[in-house]
Amino acid sequence: MKSSQMVAPIYDLLWQAISAQRYLQGDETPIQVLRESGKAATAKSYMWVARTVKQCPQQIILYTYSKTRSGTFAPKLYQNFTGILQCDGYAGYNLLANSVTRAGCWAHVRRKFYDAAQVNGKTVASVPLTLINEMFAHERQWQHFSPRVRRRRRRSQIRKLLKRFWKWIDSAQVLPKSRLGKAITYAVYQGPTLDRLINIGMMDWSITQYEASCDRPKKLAFQYESSRSQINRHLANFN
Repeated sequence: MKSSQMVAPIYDLLWQAISAQRYLQGDETPIQVLRESGKAATAKSYMWVARTVKQCPQQIILYTYSKTRSGTFAPKLYQNFTGILQCDGYAGYNLLANSVTRAGCWAHVRRKFYDAAQVNGKTVASVPLTLINEMFAHERQWQHFSPRVRRRRRRSQIRKLLKRFWKWIDSAQVLPKSRLGKAITYAVYQGPTLDRLINIGMMDWSITQYEASCDRPKKLAFQYESSRSQINRHLANFN
């Protein structure tokens, strides 16, 4: 019996448990698979990860393999989930059912503005980058607080920073195709999902601390022998 068949019942039970959660975080990362039928060893495949939030007493991380990063995969992955999913701005998540509410990731926004602030090898901090850094400084102080306290602190302190951030964004006059222009476009596109975090104390301000979960499969050397019925049941891992 193949290992994928042996762990399939456990994997299904874990998906039932994780799908019943109110809050989840999701991401996806490219991965190379050895000896996969119909694909070269250097071809790019993807490992999608779904996990419970840090505040959840029962920690679960689930990996699901996909041959592509197609946006049609996300709805299948979260078809039984009806809560709030924190993820980045990848357009594939736009196809999720209306039963899933998306929350954004401020670290991905910060990365765009940080890249735009690089001038001749030095960081020339912009207004939005400075404001985002202030947000994260507050979040580091509150990381061990209860969800209720974090929500209160965000409403009283970070909300003011958000207003200044969006006010600057609305008045900015930059070339759309410049790095700063692209950063602004990304932030505006994610606006509603980013603002939503103000009222969700259960979730962190970003998912980057969970991106390490995506890196774990990259450190594994494994052989994948696929069959049509097992493509989405290959690898499961949890804490």
